[in-house]
Amino acid sequence: MPGALATKEVFITVEEYWAIDERSKYRHEYFNGEVFQMAGSKFNHSLISSNILFNLRVKLESKDCDVVSSDLRVKADEFHYFYPDIVVVCQPKFTPDIFDTLENPIVIVEITSKSTASRDKNEKRLAYLQMDSLNDYLIVSQNEMLIEQYGRISANEWSYKIHESPEQRILLKSLDIGITVEQIYRRIEFPPKKLRLVKNKK
Repeated sequence: MPGALATKEVFITVEEYWAIDERSKYRHEYFNGEVFQMAGSKFNHSLISSNILFNLRVKLESKDCDVVSSDLRVKADEFHYFYPDIVVVCQPKFTPDIFDTLENPIVIVEITSKSTASRDKNEKRLAYLQMDSLNDYLIVSQNEMLIEQYGRISANEWSYKIHESPEQRILLKSLDIGITVEQIYRRIEFPPKKLRLVKNKK
């Protein structure tokens, strides 16, 4: 997800959040009483998102499912509303009386940066993995070739895999499709890693 900025330090009700998000020209996420305004994306983030969308859309052509970008809000539970970077949904179910809020994603992808990785791997992950409909959660780094995959095994059990080689194939079992790491990172140039200097002790 893009970076987020806190908009208020006091507790905000879900109803107040809906009103804020509906009136604003910017998207906002809701974390258990806190509202965060979504910031813009960097080039790597946008290109990775485009690569994933293109490949999934091609593979889903013969299935009754759709893949959409970060403009669609998802209700993880009563206290968490997010705008995932990418969502796959089959037979979408929306929250009644709330504009375009999806309740049953099959796959969710978050594209992280240094500033968002902690939230994507902790608060968001915990909320997403409680969703009955979700079968795969992918955390994709935009700063290095690294994809973390949580795949549903049973109602309360998830597998965890790391993908960091171009030839590795990420299998989405519930959809019977896969996408390679190379396809996700096509034409991506990663920022150089900073060297850590260690001083010799005398």
